[in-house]
Amino acid sequence: VYKRQVPVPPLSPGDVVAFGMAGAYAWNISHHDFLMHPKPGFHYLR
Repeated sequence: VYKRQVPVPPLSPGDVVAFGMAGAYAWNISHHDFLMHPKPGFHYLR
């Protein structure tokens, strides 16, 4: 649950949902190799 009582259009497989400015840590202070997870991709939208 991101936010309650906010209308969202129906979603389908393959749709992209973006959460800007979300997360507890920025890339520059996060633990990049934690649990050997793959590094995230960076996607910029205009």
